[in-house]
Amino acid sequence: MRVQVIRNISFTIFFLSLFLSCSSESEPDSLAQFNDIPITEIRLISEFDQSGDYYFQYLTTESTALSNGNVILSDGDGEFIIQVDEEGNFIRQISRSGRGPGEIQSPLTVKLADDSTLLIYDQSRKSIIRKTLDASVIKEFSPTMRGNLRVIGAAATSDENIISLLWWDTSFLMMEDEESATIFKSYNVETDEILRRVDYPGETRARVFEGGRLVGGKLVPFVGELLHDHSPIDHQLYVFWSENPEIAVLDPIELDTLRTIPVNLPSEKLSNAERDSLQGEFRSIEWSTADKLLPDIKTPTDGMLIDHKNRIWLKLTLRSDYQEWIVLNQDGEPEIRVQFPKVGMVTHVSEQHIGFRVDGHLFALYELLE
Repeated sequence: MRVQVIRNISFTIFFLSLFLSCSSESEPDSLAQFNDIPITEIRLISEFDQSGDYYFQYLTTESTALSNGNVILSDGDGEFIIQVDEEGNFIRQISRSGRGPGEIQSPLTVKLADDSTLLIYDQSRKSIIRKTLDASVIKEFSPTMRGNLRVIGAAATSDENIISLLWWDTSFLMMEDEESATIFKSYNVETDEILRRVDYPGETRARVFEGGRLVGGKLVPFVGELLHDHSPIDHQLYVFWSENPEIAVLDPIELDTLRTIPVNLPSEKLSNAERDSLQGEFRSIEWSTADKLLPDIKTPTDGMLIDHKNRIWLKLTLRSDYQEWIVLNQDGEPEIRVQFPKVGMVTHVSEQHIGFRVDGHLFALYELLE
């Protein structure tokens, strides 16, 4: 097994300092260029908090769209996965609560392998479930988890026997001298073998240890983070460390970099008002740590999705009355801006619509009026 590890501290520091200096100097110009990008309007198609007899309790943070416009929704607390139409009308149950074949207890990610097959990762059962929408074919896999590594997501590749897995190293939550890490692995489901591996820095938390025990660890916003998504067209893996000036496109099996896409995003300073507001979101035991980790210049984006045209959607951290997204082509050139309600989460972008999780109980679909 070949292991590829990407952890070059000096390289990261160089790019971080370069990014911050460039962002600080060019802030007015980058914001002006951003304001010149046309805003594409959206139209609300539907909004619903139930489908049939299924009442939403805590919708997961992603949805899946089929080619016919139907949507796959998963609920972590309700322990179900269902298929609905564009108006929210119930089509079928995909998975129900349980430990039997194809059943789920805590669905974390649900992705399309093809237009008739889903790939589900259940974090409670620690199982990957591949099943057709009509449940005529069900296969389950349980990757061997060693040490403090935990699977947190699964996606299909061009080879049905190989799955792209996202892992999280939880060691940093238990040991103060460990660093957070996010790991991609390509996994052969037939042999339970890890074929390739690539490591990236993980999330930043305001960790506080007392007596060797973690007593504080809330996520710190506006710092560098790893954004990623798989293309719905060719399964290629897009990886973006949000402070860097380029997105890497990886082969999901070999995990080699196929190409890079330059990114030039608008950035702005973290205002005193924002800093004061953030303090109220942290416990006092965490704030002294978080305050030291907050940057002077906010990382420009904290969300990424790849759409049905292989366009790159990036959620910006700019101060606004809306949730601002910028859409880039494969050359990294901005094409459109899209504004959503400030509170909520974009969960998918398809040819027919855009999924939007208003909160754990309410889901909406929007149409992009291009």
